Order: sequence, then C-alpha cells, then structure tokens
Amino acid sequence: MDRKFFKNKEQLEVLASRVSSGRLERGARKKKVILATMIILIIISGLIYALIYSPIFKIEKITVEGVNGVDVLNQIQIAANKYTSGYKLLFLPRDNLLFLDKEGLIRFLSENTPVEEIKVGKKLFETLVISGQEKLPVLLWQEGQQNYYIDKTGLVMAAVNKENIKYSLTTINRGTTTPVVVGRKIIDERNVGFIQEALDQIQQQLRDYPVVRVEANDFSNNEIKFYAAEGWYFVLNTRLALDKPLDNLVEFLKQKESEILQLKYIDLRVEDKIFYK
Repeated sequence: MDRKFFKNKEQLEVLASRVSSGRLERGARKKKVILATMIILIIISGLIYALIYSPIFKIEKITVEGVNGVDVLNQIQIAANKYTSGYKLLFLPRDNLLFLDKEGLIRFLSENTPVEEIKVGKKLFETLVISGQEKLPVLLWQEGQQNYYIDKTGLVMAAVNKENIKYSLTTINRGTTTPVVVGRKIIDERNVGFIQEALDQIQQQLRDYPVVRVEANDFSNNEIKFYAAEGWYFVLNTRLALDKPLDNLVEFLKQKESEILQLKYIDLRVEDKIFYK
C-alpha cells in the first residue's frame, strides 16, 4: 500500500504546533484590535462628553450691546436665560455655546423683547453676546382711554398710560371699538409704511396743517384718513403713489385757504380727482 499520504507522529505534532501558533497569532491580533477599538471609543466618548456636558462651553454670562434702557436690558436677559434653559432633543443642553441655535434665539428674542436688528455671538468659551437696537414705536394706537405703542410691522408692542407716553407719535385708531391684544398685529405692515411715508411728506409740504390723528377702518384697508387739527380730514388710497395726491392737496388748500374752517373732508382716493365737502 502506498503510504505517501500518511503522516507519522512527528509530522502531525509539527503540523499541530503550526496550527496552534497561527491561532494564537490571530487571537492576539483580534485582542489588539478590540483593545484599540475600546480605547478609541473611550476617547471619542470623552470628547463628546467634554463638548456637550463640560463646563468649558457652558454659558455662564450673557452680555447685551447696543441697548441702553434698563427695562429692555432686563427683558433681553430674562428671555435669553429662558431660551438657554433645559435640554434640546432630551440630551443636548441649551446653554452650550457650541450647540446653541443662534437663529432660534434671534427669533425668540424678536418675538419676546422690543429689540430688532438682533445678532448673537460669543466671547471666549462661556460668554454669550447679544447685540441689537431697541425697537421704537412709530404710532400710538388709541382705544378709549387706553393707549398702545405700535411698531413698524403693525404689532402692538405694549400698553401705555397717557401720562407715561415718552414719544411724540401720531395717534391712530379705527373709528370703532377694536379689541387690542399686546403682541399681535392690529394693522397691516404695508399700511404702517404708507402712513409713515405720508406723514413725512405732509410734514414737509403742509406745515400749516399738521396731522393730529390717523384712522384706518380695518386691518388691511386701502383707505386711510388723516385728520387735521381744525377737524377736517383727507382720505388717501394706499394703492396709489403719494406724490400726485399730495401735490393736488397742496394746490387745493391754496385755492380754498379762506374756506378751510368750513371743510369737512377732502377725498383723494381717485387718481387726479378731488372730491370734497
């Protein structure tokens, strides 16, 4: 019988030692890989913890720039502290500068404080910097005995007592009882812009007939009434450019100068036409 395929005892022992050695080497390499992986995971976990939970990036101080009013400064501080409290997605602390949602904070401050042109930045690792300008009212809404500041977007900023009004503002109302809610819009932004532009031009062209009150009949009305100190008023169409109607008004008042006190209204809503009573 041919024995070339059979191995003796010594050959089998050598073969077994080779297999055992190979297994040991593979086992050692596997342990090294596992150990290295664990070390890497520990390092990554440590870095993640340091970035998220370490006090290094925790907001410890909030500074406000560009605003001088004490009340407004306090409002910004309170709103910023409220926004940066708690957690986002259940585990990300909101007071971490690295993960701070700046756009979200800007929106929150815009909605909850009388500030505009807001910017958010940071100094070093622990200071949140908020800059902006105090939002000023452009009109004074009068509802019965109560007054409200209105900003350039038509938003009701705050209620204010007559004796505490600190700005020289034109009074506006609807001419009828209207529910007023602070923080909500009461007039369309486009109409606020129209009124501001009209008042500026009227101040330049009609110095002898200052406007003391404005009336807008509804939220997005196309007609705005401007009342002069003498009691008469003129009506403008918000869909028309201001230049021509105001030029016509100036010429009309020159012609009717001796009859001003008898005027009730001047209607300028139709382009290049004047109706009056």
